[in-house]
Amino acid sequence: MKMGARLQGFPDDWVFCGTQHPQKRQIGNALPPVMARAVGLAIYSALTGAMGLDIRFVVTNLDKGSAEHIYDVIYCARGQAENLIKMHKSQLASDRTSCRSPIANQVRLVLHTAAYWLMLTLREAVPTTHHLRNAEFATLRLRLLKLGARVIETVSRIRLAFAAACPEASLFRAIASNLLPEGP
Repeated sequence: MKMGARLQGFPDDWVFCGTQHPQKRQIGNALPPVMARAVGLAIYSALTGAMGLDIRFVVTNLDKGSAEHIYDVIYCARGQAENLIKMHKSQLASDRTSCRSPIANQVRLVLHTAAYWLMLTLREAVPTTHHLRNAEFATLRLRLLKLGARVIETVSRIRLAFAAACPEASLFRAIASNLLPEGP
């Protein structure tokens, strides 16, 4: 066992875990430490340029389009779509499809998608200069939806009366004006 480790370049004091068979697998599958260091340095030098570390490498088989176009338009858009899907699943709990009936699970997903659309519309109605413009849905839910307010209904309008210390009262006015339909 020690001889195989020496042949691979491991120092004599290197400790392997497990019984004899897993130790042999570790030695046989290992990249010798000297070679591993050389490979690591080669990868590092490929990722660093004159301006420092640049980790924006995309491996693709697309042969049309510049590297900037592929990264900025295709790759980043895909990443943003994955982030939105993750937000849909984690912050709106749309991955909870535990009913026995597939129809009930489909209805649940439709309702979660409607909630997602409403949250997205709410976030887009926040003024561009406000810090909640790019907030996650969980933050919007805590800051804008989980509030106590008195609701006053009349024939022609619905009024919300917030507490005097409500930190987002002015934001609600801005969101309401952004959500108003445009006139003819």
